[in-house]
Amino acid sequence: MHTGPASESRPAPSAGAGPPRWVSPAVCLLAALFAAGAVIALVRPGLLASPGADVDAATRVYAGYLASRDAALALALVTLLVLRARQMLAAALLLAALIQLVDVVVDAATGRLLLVPGLVVLAAVMLASATRSAPRPLWRISSWRDAS
Repeated sequence: MHTGPASESRPAPSAGAGPPRWVSPAVCLLAALFAAGAVIALVRPGLLASPGADVDAATRVYAGYLASRDAALALALVTLLVLRARQMLAAALLLAALIQLVDVVVDAATGRLLLVPGLVVLAAVMLASATRSAPRPLWRISSWRDAS
């Protein structure tokens, strides 16, 4: 029986294949760090500023935005991990890594170089987790299109 070229171009997904065991704890750690960042931003926004800096209403507004961003990422990572939505989890991890890399650029440009190495490590963990959890290679554009 000839299956045709369409079935030959796409390998069948392996039911037992999944991400390595380290991915789930890494995603949980990343979600916990985002959740901690959200709590810190809401409870102690002064920790986000330079020592001795005034914490005024504007600082609290932007700390609230940071808290909502971090809380949403933490919730998304945990939810997608629990649902085993591997492709969506990979996309969320890539988004989180992009945010961290932009933070690296901003911190480097504003002289907060002490934060840069930690953010680079977090971004690397996110990128590694994303590539290892995705069921299809992320560097192929077909992985980002709707499957038919």
